[in-house]
Amino acid sequence: MLFRSAKPIPRLWRWFALAEVCHGRALVAQIDPEKHDMASQDHLKQEAISHFVLAAQYAGQVPSHNLITVATQCLWNTAVSFMQTAAARLTVLEAVQAAIHELAKVPVTDESDDAIKTFRTKMYVLVLETLADGGRWKEGLDATAKALKVLPASCHKDLWDFRITFLGKLGKDTTAEMLKVKESGEEMVARSEERRVGKECRSRW
Repeated sequence: MLFRSAKPIPRLWRWFALAEVCHGRALVAQIDPEKHDMASQDHLKQEAISHFVLAAQYAGQVPSHNLITVATQCLWNTAVSFMQTAAARLTVLEAVQAAIHELAKVPVTDESDDAIKTFRTKMYVLVLETLADGGRWKEGLDATAKALKVLPASCHKDLWDFRITFLGKLGKDTTAEMLKVKESGEEMVARSEERRVGKECRSRW
């Protein structure tokens, strides 16, 4: 039997992940605005999102960076319609948090593709915005700390904005954090200049 092993081998985890991605995509493909009302569409999307979360979690057991990313991108694309209001964002919060936990296993640096960095940042911003909606300041502060550790400096600007807001709402001094923002900004400018010069040098070789 497939589940006799307490710890399936990586090949099996990959198949589990692929199966969940396919299941989620199949559910999304069933959505027909002409046949389904909004409630039915949202139900199918939520079901699909749950399968994309499982896919990311199974992929995280390998870990397969590519499959984790694919599953998370599928989740994001499916959840877009839930991002317009505070109430709707709350319905996908746990799923997005679970996906982010797995996505943290996929390295991202200042040298990563801009589209990847933007996507990773948007995932965290969605969580932070949802926590701010509900006045969950302590959770938001903890989430910014994790995000700042995972994402490179070039992605930190929006995170610092949220972090300072959360600190202020908790009645904590924001002076030290504001200094970090300034230092982070200066460092990011310096790194951008280094990358620009490096590209110019390579183009002359």
